[in-house]
Amino acid sequence: MVLDDLNEMKYFAKLLALGIDPTSKEEFKCDTIMMLPKVIKYNEKVCELIDLIKYGKKSKKYLIPFSLTDSEKKTIKPLNDKISISKFVHYINNSKVNCIKGMEKLKARQIVNGLLNMGFLKSFKDINDKNQKIPTEKGQNLGIHSIMKQNSYGNYYNVNLYNANAQQFILLNITEILNNSIV
Repeated sequence: MVLDDLNEMKYFAKLLALGIDPTSKEEFKCDTIMMLPKVIKYNEKVCELIDLIKYGKKSKKYLIPFSLTDSEKKTIKPLNDKISISKFVHYINNSKVNCIKGMEKLKARQIVNGLLNMGFLKSFKDINDKNQKIPTEKGQNLGIHSIMKQNSYGNYYNVNLYNANAQQFILLNITEILNNSIV
């Protein structure tokens, strides 16, 4: 719970430091109090302090954690094709709804880890001793299906494909999935 609060506080402070209203995502006019250099500096300092609390040191980048508002979630439509999580994440990142300067890009690893921790995927070691993720029964019921592919060297590997239902679930539950991706 504390981590969620810290992430939300950093999200608001970073947007304010960038001159963006966190509720409407519109830029502040130059003549508002929020654009005073002292207020901007204060919000940057809040981001630094939150990073000190979270990581024990300053991070080099002060990026806003990835997030989608409820209205943004509704504007991204799931694709009819069964696609890999990396393609789906690329699709989300390239959708024009989430264009805030300084926001982290969504990473496939975050979604996979979240779904793993929520019981939609499970991990196992393949014959080459590499970690693989496959859908659980719960994941299959959601619309995650695993297929085997072969690369140009003749090696086989597992790929999970997400149908429109699984994509919709990810979009609607992105906050919970990202919160569960933290190991």
